[in-house]
Amino acid sequence: MVTKRKRGRLPRSGDALVDWHFQQIIYFLKNKVDGIFLKDKYLKDPYKKRVILEGYIYINIKGRAVIFISSAKNVHSDRKMMGKTLTHEVTHGFLKDCVHEKNILRLENLLWDSFTLEQKRMIISFLPKHKVKKAPETA
Repeated sequence: MVTKRKRGRLPRSGDALVDWHFQQIIYFLKNKVDGIFLKDKYLKDPYKKRVILEGYIYINIKGRAVIFISSAKNVHSDRKMMGKTLTHEVTHGFLKDCVHEKNILRLENLLWDSFTLEQKRMIISFLPKHKVKKAPETA
């Protein structure tokens, strides 16, 4: 028998630390992100034009964020990989400058492997269906 979760409750994985990170990710996506854009081709670093990125987060002075995710097929083969990159970028958003890139990559992999299928679907549901040509600008 499949049990339905109550309305408004987030899905749980059973691990308290993973669930806390999941709550932070969903809170950030719902309350701090002004837009999520799928870039139709390669996503280039606004500061180093020759560097190709999987994702990019821009946080303004007020703490509001805009997230760009590359939808190029050789960068992300499917929406699950885009969801993993979205998790990575949001983790940058709520941990800010206190964690190095290498550690965020490790945390992203640990979290994504620990999330349940329902949690992954919820994160992927924040990705838009349409693609844009707009690229991130430097501040």
